[in-house]
Amino acid sequence: MKLLLLFLLSTSLFAQNQKADLKVGETFYYDVTFGSILRGKTVIKYFGKTMYDSTDHIFITYDTRFIGNIYSLHADIYATEDFSPVRIETRIRRPGKLSKGLELFFRDKNMAIFSQVTEGEYEIDTILREHPIQDVTTLPFYLMGVDLEIGSTLDLSLPQGELKLTAVKIEEVVIGEENFSTIRIESEPPGIKIWLNRKNKIPIKVYIAQSKIKMRLNRIEIDESIAVKNMNEKEKVENNEKD
Repeated sequence: MKLLLLFLLSTSLFAQNQKADLKVGETFYYDVTFGSILRGKTVIKYFGKTMYDSTDHIFITYDTRFIGNIYSLHADIYATEDFSPVRIETRIRRPGKLSKGLELFFRDKNMAIFSQVTEGEYEIDTILREHPIQDVTTLPFYLMGVDLEIGSTLDLSLPQGELKLTAVKIEEVVIGEENFSTIRIESEPPGIKIWLNRKNKIPIKVYIAQSKIKMRLNRIEIDESIAVKNMNEKEKVENNEKD
């Protein structure tokens, strides 16, 4: 249950930008529903750059929790600057059950390796696709770095299968007292819908039919403790260099 490289092949395709422009500490709060009954919260935090496998990557955390602690998901996500996943570590809690997972993505091989441990039982799966593999947790933010025009399309792969995304129309979305002009993106085969704010490309709503998940942006804040931590680490490195 998880909430999401391309080259310009023709003028009908999405044109890719270099990266999504987020601030260190930027935190996204979403109201989330599962089916028609369960309600909860999803919090996504952007930590900026970190080192993984001797290379700079961006680091994000992703937390979903349903009221009553029926289900909770924590994910540590390492990705390239365009939000293509490289490594995702997951911890999923259900009543009386804990699952720990590791997902490794190999963009140059269009491959991903998934492993999971639940109550001592170990599962592993290797997935090959037609395109570099995205993930539903990172997909909405990956689309922030893509130039969108109504009618343009994008072929991509998820672990669940192949998708074609189309920017179908401009749509107004009202959240609280705010009115957002969004670009509505839909998948073929049907099952994924994403609404991006036209102003800054922030994902406003996400719908994933396969997992019956609906996410709706509640607010955005800056977690200053993340920025302070990163600054302290930077100062520590600079002081060490001076010594």
